[in-house]
Amino acid sequence: MNPSRILIVDDQQNWREVMSSLLSDSGYDVDTTESVFDAWKLLKSKTFDIAILDVRLVDRNPYDVQGIELLEQMKERLGERFPIVIMTGYSFEGLEETMRTKYGVRAFINKGTGMLQDIQAFRSLIASILVADVDND
Repeated sequence: MNPSRILIVDDQQNWREVMSSLLSDSGYDVDTTESVFDAWKLLKSKTFDIAILDVRLVDRNPYDVQGIELLEQMKERLGERFPIVIMTGYSFEGLEETMRTKYGVRAFINKGTGMLQDIQAFRSLIASILVADVDND
């Protein structure tokens, strides 16, 4: 069986590298990109089992929500059941609930809470989503 393939979309290189390293070390195939455009190029050329998206992909624009726009497009094109994890440092009240109820996001990680500092918790979260997705097929 081939390892699960994960797409990480985050404008910050350090976050992409950390997540990619943690997940690659766990045996997953990981592709990373910083933009919506490049994410779609990857999605057209490869099949992914899960995506991890940042909400804001242009930090210098406080109103940027390209990650949410990409999420909407992915759900539309890949289906409602395609597993997506949202990771952001720009949380506001109601964002997590909206992501889960409106978009079916499987997990919401606030970059400031330390989830990535707890390496095992992060790896377990991704593994549990992938297992649940296989079990639901």
